[in-house]
Amino acid sequence: MNPAADAQPMQDVQGDGRWMSQHKRFLTDTKREPEVLFIGDSLIQNLARTQLWKRMFEPLHCLNFGIGGDQTQHVLWRVQNGELENLEPKGIPPRGEKPNPLRIKIKEINDNLAMQLDDIENCTFLATDPSMYVDAEGKISAMDMYDYLHLTSRGYQKLCDPLLELAQDLLQEFVKVENTSQDSDSLAGDLATKAP
Repeated sequence: MNPAADAQPMQDVQGDGRWMSQHKRFLTDTKREPEVLFIGDSLIQNLARTQLWKRMFEPLHCLNFGIGGDQTQHVLWRVQNGELENLEPKGIPPRGEKPNPLRIKIKEINDNLAMQLDDIENCTFLATDPSMYVDAEGKISAMDMYDYLHLTSRGYQKLCDPLLELAQDLLQEFVKVENTSQDSDSLAGDLATKAP
């Protein structure tokens, strides 16, 4: 059995209880009954620190339940333990500069998540389209993922545009966003623009 399919909490290897503390805080936050929730790892967590988040998703009263270091089994455990009370999960983008076995695994994980979440009422799964980041040669640009994992401003822009469209369609609430284009407002925007 694939270990990613076995929902379990993250082991507290550092002994500080941070992961469980964040989960408990998220359970409290769900009582505010937001209409959209982003749940995942550091890619989601870091999105909340960008201007894109402020411009595109704060007006929709979205919550961000990203935890750095989370893996699929941890997210599944959080979903099964109260973090998705009528909320919206999202997919995992590809990673690694060149084609690699992890991309195949990520596609399988996204497909598995979509199936598991399909039966949850008021839940929509948006799998990221790999072609947003992968070129015709199968490569990911450092302009989108500065370390081929974490998104740059441009990478978040590509992710956020369809997320905003889906959230607005689901909520039937439209936020006028003057300009979502970013120059270097993300955590790594400057790094990406200097990459070869």
